[in-house]
Amino acid sequence: MLLFIQIIFIISATLPIYALYTQNITLIVFLLVLVVIQIPITKWQAYVDFITKNMHPSLYFKQFNVIEDDAVPPTSKCLFAYHPHSVYAMGILASMNYPNKPYFGTMVTLSSDFALNTPIMGALFKIWGVGSASTSSVKKLMREGKNIGVLPGGFE
Repeated sequence: MLLFIQIIFIISATLPIYALYTQNITLIVFLLVLVVIQIPITKWQAYVDFITKNMHPSLYFKQFNVIEDDAVPPTSKCLFAYHPHSVYAMGILASMNYPNKPYFGTMVTLSSDFALNTPIMGALFKIWGVGSASTSSVKKLMREGKNIGVLPGGFE
């Protein structure tokens, strides 16, 4: 399952580059239509549950631990920075529903607008519930007291 998802992300990340390099107008128009279509997409909990169940790190590694310096309560109002996060940010997404760590379940994961608008990959992120790492979005979430997860490099 993880390999399938990674293949989808690789294709979605390279397809726009290929379209521009080959100057394939049909493919460029198709990708632009996909970007417009995916604008209104929002979180789909059944997808999140399915992917979390099938791509949790414990399925692929003998040992998987979240190490923390201090206990973090669910209402902690923390900013979590994930590094290393791999190219496709699977670590932060898979960790969101980590057992016995309820603050991950309340965490709002953020990504760059570029990633959210990339055809296919952006739609998958939006269905997962990933939001924009824009300044206004982060400030709004901080005022609401939310736990926020970001990827270093995604907000530079």
